[in-house]
Amino acid sequence: MRKVYFWAALSLTVFITVTCLMSMQNFKNMEVVNNTDKYVHLSFYLLFTVVWYQYLVRKLENSTKFRVRLYTFLWACSYGIGIEICQGAFTKDRSADFHDIIANSSGALLAVAVLWLADKLKK
Repeated sequence: MRKVYFWAALSLTVFITVTCLMSMQNFKNMEVVNNTDKYVHLSFYLLFTVVWYQYLVRKLENSTKFRVRLYTFLWACSYGIGIEICQGAFTKDRSADFHDIIANSSGALLAVAVLWLADKLKK
């Protein structure tokens, strides 16, 4: 089962990377209301954090769930910051956005809160 979560997490990571670094010309037909993309960022990183947590909690069996949630949160935030830096450095029509970093981190934090609550409700 651990391999399934690994491949799911890796696939989601590749999907987010490609989506965030591709040209905005690919999205020109989409109508975007002001700042609604922040909800997309929040959703992506909520899912990203949950899926990576599901893999890591199985891989790091000797670690506490708190520690795995912390590692996953830090990984998601670092990845989100890295993607924003890459958008600013390597794309022509995209730019790094501090508000995207906040949305990404908020999604990761929400995921950690949901995972913690789910763990508490199991007990």
